Amino acid sequence: ASQHTARKKTKKQQKQVEIYMYTMAGSTPNEWFGVQDERTFVFYLSVGMVVMVVPVLAALLSGARAYYGRYSSVASALYGWPMNGKLAWVLQECPCVFIGLYNVLFHADRSCLASPANLVLLSLFLIHYTHRSFIFPLRLRGGKPTPFLIFLSAAFFCVVNGYMQTATLTRLQVYDKDWVFDYRFLVGVTLFFLGMAINIHSDSVLINLRKPGEKDYKIPRGGMFEYVTGANFFGEMLEWTGFAIASWSFVAAAFALFTIANIGPRGVHHHQWYLEKFKESYPKSRKAIIPFIL
Repeated sequence: ASQHTARKKTKKQQKQVEIYMYTMAGSTPNEWFGVQDERTFVFYLSVGMVVMVVPVLAALLSGARAYYGRYSSVASALYGWPMNGKLAWVLQECPCVFIGLYNVLFHADRSCLASPANLVLLSLFLIHYTHRSFIFPLRLRGGKPTPFLIFLSAAFFCVVNGYMQTATLTRLQVYDKDWVFDYRFLVGVTLFFLGMAINIHSDSVLINLRKPGEKDYKIPRGGMFEYVTGANFFGEMLEWTGFAIASWSFVAAAFALFTIANIGPRGVHHHQWYLEKFKESYPKSRKAIIPFIL
């Protein structure tokens, strides 16, 4: 009886390993930069992303700007030569799509791809980045140049984060089949789609703000712009907050936290820029990045 119990316990442990840990056949500790398994390696990357929130937030709140878009004209030579804005968008965002597709097609665990929750979460990630990589840039009219260093840092982030999120969802973590009915999943997915709708609508407002040939900036109106200046940023922050809630994982939470720390202050900078440019003409009730609060 004791041997039967031991065998049963061993099988249960093996099943847990299959569900929560993926280790490539023949892997060695050196394959993951000195880390014994991929799951731990991804965890360390997530910790690193959270740690980076502090210097990024400190720099942006101290007045530093991400010198692209309207701020590209004041970028110094230290940021590298200017790239075509549309091309930079495509190249910096597309690693999330291609790394995700590679993981799905060639490096996935069948139990992950059989999980409805895994498939939904993976689809949310890929849908967002497919839009940001191949649809949004083509909708831009003209567009300011992007300094090479800004492009390079954004591309590096997308490579690392694209790997982290899609590796987790394709082979490192399997959600139970009932997770799609959990209130956290339902609330998170709802917030994701709400944020995506706000983000896309706000981008459309900005893209169509000026007629062909016009160069002067105008005050954006309609939709979430009636409440915040950085409506597009607010939408993206809401998206990834929803994604983190639906995933209920440290990896997704690290991504959401870094996104908020990175683009939240940009919304504040935009708000200050509009106030300085339009002065009394700018709506006084409009907040910077969070409706009714900030």
